Formats: sequence, structure tokens, C-alpha cells
Amino acid sequence: MRKGLSRRTFLGGSALAGAGLLLAACGQAQMAEEAPAKEEMAEEPKAAEKTEMAEAAVVNYLHVDLAQNEIWQNSWGSIFDTYKAKHPDLELTVTGTSFGELPAKAGAAQAGGIAFDAVYGYFAWLGPFIESEIITNIDPYLAADADVSPDDFYDATKERYQGQTYGLAWFSNGKEIWYNKNLFTEAGLKNPTEREADGEWTWEALLEDAKLLTKMEGDEIVQGGVQLYAGFTSYLCMYAWAYGADFWDEGCTMPTFNTDAFREAVQFHVDVALKHNVMGGSYIEGTQAMFNTGSFNVRTFEANITPEGIFEIGMAPMPNGPAGRPVALANNAMYLGGSGANPDGGWEFLKHTVSADVVDEVGAMGGGRYVANKNITPATTTDYEDVNVYLMQAANSRITPTILKQADFNAAWTETWAELVEGSLTVPEALDRTQGQLENWLAEGGCIQ
Repeated sequence: MRKGLSRRTFLGGSALAGAGLLLAACGQAQMAEEAPAKEEMAEEPKAAEKTEMAEAAVVNYLHVDLAQNEIWQNSWGSIFDTYKAKHPDLELTVTGTSFGELPAKAGAAQAGGIAFDAVYGYFAWLGPFIESEIITNIDPYLAADADVSPDDFYDATKERYQGQTYGLAWFSNGKEIWYNKNLFTEAGLKNPTEREADGEWTWEALLEDAKLLTKMEGDEIVQGGVQLYAGFTSYLCMYAWAYGADFWDEGCTMPTFNTDAFREAVQFHVDVALKHNVMGGSYIEGTQAMFNTGSFNVRTFEANITPEGIFEIGMAPMPNGPAGRPVALANNAMYLGGSGANPDGGWEFLKHTVSADVVDEVGAMGGGRYVANKNITPATTTDYEDVNVYLMQAANSRITPTILKQADFNAAWTETWAELVEGSLTVPEALDRTQGQLENWLAEGGCIQ
């Protein structure tokens, strides 16, 4: 059983109301040097200097606290404990708040003169946090640290803005194809893993199998062939990359939704949904052959499929497209505080959250399959997960492309996709409209990466 958060190490969201709790030292740095000879005896440090010495031993961390999630609490409790064991000279003070409230909490603390040494991160907060100097560039730490090198980390796990690195992903997810082995066996078909081994695993092969595995009763799909998510930009980017398309040009100065490659990619996925009508059923209930989702869903599989033995779960990489199969990674990063009293301690905490010492804890929370550090073996929690798939896809990974107006983009594209699959909008019309929208959004805010 993992240890929960102790009262000593975990302060609730109310900690921000009392700056003294955040800034007071809970222990003093140990002095290892020998005392000087009598005639060279140093002066006794003044009271203010003593306070500064004590405060330097504190590492203040702003954390997302999922209070009702036992796995989250236990895993993070263990992560905190192992950090303390590695750094007995440091006192980790954790200020917890909800995910939705963290940006406001960080801003209020900054306005009140309270700075954190480490801050829980999320890509949508990156721009505002940088502008408010809540976080700072970690490139100097990466360059100077003897334990790690910038080259140790996958580019897709680095949270970057205008050419500088601000965070590393402690939790990252790609996307895989999860399939129902039983349905492939019953139909006498090679499953995706077997197709991959034979060099046949392509988008065309996926569609071919989906059509053979879809079953209808009248107009109703009672067994779906596949579930894809082209209506979400975090999936759309991978589908586009496979056809050689991208959201925007290399310098992120212009969107490129109006290219032939983008039209080809989107048309394929519209046809999967509308023309071929193979998307339906429920993977969890055993009525869907293939499911494009991330490994975070393993916990759902284990809660709903495995206990009842509904079917045997299979896992395969993303299919190959004409331009390969880059995989988008969605990250929750750890940031270094912009003006904390103990930036070195904050860096050690950031580095700890992407180390081999915590990969199993992150795995228990649903992550750990895509690790930031190339030298760390991914975590798995089931027999049906294939570490080699995770490693291969990590090597082909790219960070999910985002803009400062990402929320507007997400909502608009989801609406556009709905019109596409109901047949009220053609692919060229949809992409021309999105091109114009993105031109405006880029002009207003630009890209995050």
C-alpha cells in the first residue's frame, strides 16, 4: 500500500491564506564544514541571516490535489516521500488546490508576494504563467546539471514557448489502437498486432478490417468496427501527420488546413464515419473491434473488462500512413517557479518527478507509459500492454500542437466536424473555413510551441 499524504507534508489550499506557513522554515540546513580555529571564528549569523538560511531549505510546491481520488493521493504521497528521502536537507511544503482553481491560486499568490519553487503545469497555462513570471526557463538547469542532459528527454515531452523550455512532462499520453482479440479470432482475421508484425498495419488495413467486423441490424450498428476521434484536435493532428499534413507552417506563422494533404487526411476520416459507417458499439462492453485511445484508459479497462473476462484485450501502435505515423503526446508538465526562494530545490523536485524513482507511481495513476527521459523504461500495469509499442511511439512522438486561442479552435473544429459527418459541409468547405479562423487566432495570440 502506498503511503498517503501526511499532515506534516501536505498543506491544503488554505495554506495560501497564511503566507507564514509557506515561507517559514520547517528545518534548518545542516552545516557540514568544520568550525574554524578560535582566532578565525566566524561571527554568529544575525537573526535575519538565520531566517534566510532556514528558508533556503524549504521547497514550496503548488500542486493539483484530487482530494477524492485515492490512487492520486497515494501515488503523490509516495512521490513526495521519495523526494524527501533523496533530499533530507530540504523540507517540501505542498500547497494543494483543485485543477480548475490552480491558475487563479498561482496568480493570487504572485500578486501577494508569495512565490513557488515548483508549480504543477498544464499546456493551457503555459503562456499566462510565463507572462506573469510565475514560472521560468529551465534550459540553464538542463545545461548545467551533471545528472541529466537536454538530449536525455524526448522533444515532445518538453513544454516550450518561443524557443525556450519551461517544463518537463511528469505525465504524458500518446494514443494507441486497442482491440478486441476475440472478435478478430471469430472473424478469422489477422489482428492489428499480427498485421504490424507482417508490415501490413496501415490506415487502409484498419478500414478494411473495420468494414469486415461491423455488424448491422437494420440501420443500427450492433457491432462497430472502430472508433476514431477526428472531431478532436488532439487526435486530428496525428491523422493529418500520417498524410504529410500539418496544422501550420514551420514557423507557425500561417495555418495549412487548405493543403491537398490535409484534405486527403480529413476526407479519409469523414468516409470512415459517413460513407463506410463503421463507427459504433462500445469497446468496454465488447461490441467494438478497435478503439483509438490513450493508455490512461487502462484503468477503465481493468475496472470494466478484465474482472468479468468480457474479452481478451489487444494493443497495437497507430497505423502507418503515407507519411508515417507520428504520435501526438499530451502532457501535464512540472514547472520551475519564477521567483521562488529555493530554485535549486525546485529544480531537484522537477527532476524527481520525471525520474525512474517515480515511474511506477505515475503508472498507477494512468501515466508512466510515455516517459520524458529516453533512458527510463516505461511502466505498465497489465500483461496485455506492450512496452515496445510505447517505446516505438515515443521515438516517433511530437507534442500536440496548440495555440493561445486553443479553446476557441477546439470548440470550432468540433462543430465543423459534426457538420462534416452529417453531410451538410464538404471537406474543402470545412477546411477553408478553419483556415480563415486559424489565421485570425494566430494573429491574435500565436502558437504556444
